[in-house]
Amino acid sequence: MTASPYSQPVLLTTQGDAVPLQRASFEQSSAAGAFTEDWLQAQLFRPPLLLPVEDVDPAYRQLLPVCRELNTPAGPLDILYVTPQGRLVVVETKLWRNPEVRRKVVAQVLDYAKELAQWEYEDLMREVLRATGEKGDALLERARQADPDLDEARFIDNVSRTLRTGRFLLLIVGDGIREGVGALAEFLDRYGSLDFTFGLVEIAVFDVPGAGRLLHPRVLAKTLTIRRSVVILEPPGVRLQHAGESQEQSDEPDPEAARRQAFYEGFWTRFLAELKLDDLSQPPARPTRTENIFFPMPPSSSEAWLSAYFAQSRKQVGVYLRFLKDSAFGKSAYEALLAERDAIEQELGFAPEWSAKDGRFSVAMRRSYTDLDSAATQREIVGFFADSINRFVNAFRPRLERMARGLGEG
Repeated sequence: MTASPYSQPVLLTTQGDAVPLQRASFEQSSAAGAFTEDWLQAQLFRPPLLLPVEDVDPAYRQLLPVCRELNTPAGPLDILYVTPQGRLVVVETKLWRNPEVRRKVVAQVLDYAKELAQWEYEDLMREVLRATGEKGDALLERARQADPDLDEARFIDNVSRTLRTGRFLLLIVGDGIREGVGALAEFLDRYGSLDFTFGLVEIAVFDVPGAGRLLHPRVLAKTLTIRRSVVILEPPGVRLQHAGESQEQSDEPDPEAARRQAFYEGFWTRFLAELKLDDLSQPPARPTRTENIFFPMPPSSSEAWLSAYFAQSRKQVGVYLRFLKDSAFGKSAYEALLAERDAIEQELGFAPEWSAKDGRFSVAMRRSYTDLDSAATQREIVGFFADSINRFVNAFRPRLERMARGLGEG
């Protein structure tokens, strides 16, 4: 048996009695209730004093709880936090029982990171609203509560950059993380394609007679803190960056990234100000500083949306209708639209690309360009976007509205 790294704590009462505290047992009930993963998550989701994040990475301060059970294509992650600076923290809780569980939970949290790194800000906001049942921009509201003078545009840009780079803080938090933890670092060496910070936090839980529970967190400095300080994963290989190795700490975008963001913000602002749609009931998109803008489609923006986008690496622009991955409505709606393909393509005036792959359903139109800095090219792109978006809204929105009404009536 591996010895516990915690000595038995002793509570000295005001009466002068010394009371040894017993370690709470997994799934065992006591006067303080059952010790389960759900109970541990609930404690962490309060103002997260239990997470010594600054011992893992000092860049992460003032964690703001966003939601529990955030749905991703890899499954629901346990807890998501954001900082007022727009940094994202993913926490997976696990009460350890065997080495196989350890390996699986590391793979799971890495899968979450890989999926999040494919999202835009709007994707994250949509899923947060689904998880919380709130309205508006829940991420931004959390940050505003902590910092009333928050720069909204800068916060959204920082979250978008965090998603794009995959620069998350990934924490696995559990009770009894003792034996075999060093093997997790070796496992990380063989897994991933992102740039993130990874830490293991153990929380020892002790029953305090008549008072509740004592929770004692610690970062495992002798395993991943020394081996990992930051985990750098570079396709096609992966390496652990050890203490003393250099790492870029600046969160400021490089000049080229800043130039692109300024271009997108100016382009989308001008474009949306001039866009005229035949369907006056279509809710507008918001300007962004990223490659995409999004128009919500029935039945809700979390289930279906229309996007106009730039793909500068391929010198393409495009417009697509997309449904939430693995959505029952998305699958049935796509199949119903596909059954009307001939009529839809006649209305559109062109044949778009229809795609159904791995639970993702979309209809897209693309166009290539040569010189994006050319004023003539930009005018052509504006014309393409305006015409294509209007045609997509006219062809798809009425059909999706009927399907959504049918779903509600059913």
